[in-house]
Amino acid sequence: MELKQYKPEDLLEIKGNLVESKRTTPDITLEIANYIATLGNAYTCFKDGKVVACAGTMSNEQGVTDIWAFYSADFSCFTRARAALEFHKHIAEVVGRVRISIPSDLPNGDKYAKFLGFKFTKKETSKLFSEIENSIYEVT
Repeated sequence: MELKQYKPEDLLEIKGNLVESKRTTPDITLEIANYIATLGNAYTCFKDGKVVACAGTMSNEQGVTDIWAFYSADFSCFTRARAALEFHKHIAEVVGRVRISIPSDLPNGDKYAKFLGFKFTKKETSKLFSEIENSIYEVT
């Protein structure tokens, strides 16, 4: 696995095959891909030259850094989990305290958050996609 600086075209490469909620797949446009590059630190994880995931940070009103991420369904859950661990380790070193949001109806989303060392705190509407309800998790 290789972690590189995020480029909007990385997200556009995987937008047609994202791991997302059963109900809603966000509409990833060039405008959104460019916008999220401005929110904070952002990275792309590659395996064998292919995009596994794009992730980054954005500040929230509670003074905690939110992590956003989009994962390619072309890779196994184990590869995606390895990418997530890489992101979280690197981002925690850069910014400190973080929280994650996962679509509330994502299959095994709660197990995934716990695997990464997070605990559920509340539900809220996505800041990027108003039609998605997210479960919010903070470091345990």
